[in-house]
Amino acid sequence: MRANLYSIGLLVTTLAVAVAAPALAQEEPSADAVERLAKLSPEERAELKERLARFKALPPEEKTRLLEAAKAFRALPKEERQRLRQEHHRWKELSPRHRARVMQNFARWRGLSPEERQAVKEKLRQLDRLSPEEKSKLKKKIAAWRQLSPEQKAQIRERIKEARRNR
Repeated sequence: MRANLYSIGLLVTTLAVAVAAPALAQEEPSADAVERLAKLSPEERAELKERLARFKALPPEEKTRLLEAAKAFRALPKEERQRLRQEHHRWKELSPRHRARVMQNFARWRGLSPEERQAVKEKLRQLDRLSPEEKSKLKKKIAAWRQLSPEQKAQIRERIKEARRNR
């Protein structure tokens, strides 16, 4: 899920454009697009209308990029499009605070060097290899860490730095 959430912000826009792209490109909408539009609630239609207005206000190169993404989305196998729609739905269900945190994490990820990204990926692979018992212990430690005050966390970080220096 982590690897997929970083692109959900773009996915939200791409899905909206994918639905509206035929009209934007002056094409005849597909039966699938017409069917999906018919299933939208009034609120969803209003949201799509708002997104369409924002799309029309974008610079031409951004419109082109999004239309190409929408075209690529429509070219995906049905199962993959469905999976992306499900992720989009999960994204929409997140609280604004959680979405902001995901976007902050994505921005931090993009700021990492290739070497740093590789190191993070390796750490994630190590986490995946933990046994259920080890994962449970780690979750308890994380929960305990979260309960610490900022001062306590700073003290622990300082002790770790000191221990590393003394190696």
